[in-house]
Amino acid sequence: MHSYTEEEIALYVNGDMAGEEQQQFEQVLQRDKALQENVQQYRQVQAALRTQLAPDASDKALSQTLHSLNEEYFGKTEGKIRPVGIYIKWASAAAAVALILVVNLFHPWKQHDLFKEYGSLQMVTSAERGDHTDTLLQQATTAFNNQEFAIAAKELQVLSEKKPDDAMITFYYGVALIETGDMPKAAKMLEHVYEGNSVFKYDAAYFMAIRFLKEKNYADCRKWLLNIPVGTSRYAQAQLLLESIASL
Repeated sequence: MHSYTEEEIALYVNGDMAGEEQQQFEQVLQRDKALQENVQQYRQVQAALRTQLAPDASDKALSQTLHSLNEEYFGKTEGKIRPVGIYIKWASAAAAVALILVVNLFHPWKQHDLFKEYGSLQMVTSAERGDHTDTLLQQATTAFNNQEFAIAAKELQVLSEKKPDDAMITFYYGVALIETGDMPKAAKMLEHVYEGNSVFKYDAAYFMAIRFLKEKNYADCRKWLLNIPVGTSRYAQAQLLLESIASL
């Protein structure tokens, strides 16, 4: 089985991979759990940086400061591709704290947008077209990513009943339930994932925090964010959210 580099993963996620190469990548992605985890991790950290740390086009001071921090912590980089390894470094404590201070200095968060800013998620699966279960997963993924969460929740419920030990399905089902407002059931799904040892463990902790953020229960939101350790893909995003709700 082909072993993909971090740069190749970045090319795929950024939409810069050539057609035939992309098809081959997706075929491997359907079978390779480790590759699925790397793609998901890249997208999560990339989304956090794009949503929370991207400078305003008109804000030259912020742009220059972030550029200086990037070179200070990680050295100079060229081109638009940022491999997974580089993004993971952004999750380190020192970089997260430095970026929090800079971003908050120039762009204080608007409190009414916190759920929208921190709770967005794209559903990433490896379903192959074939049997009914895979087709249903494809449909759930499409509905979820189109923000049709009521439809996604119904389809994920069926899948969850068929595969109760599938952490991926349970996790996305829990997130869809947050979006539809079924908080008790969402908590049950996410806590089940958090109690396990899957790659979705700390994603579940993060979205438990998002559940409480949506309810404006900032105390419990903080508790769940503090369950996310350094070095995990959700750490930087969790630290940013902690900073944003610090005075609430």
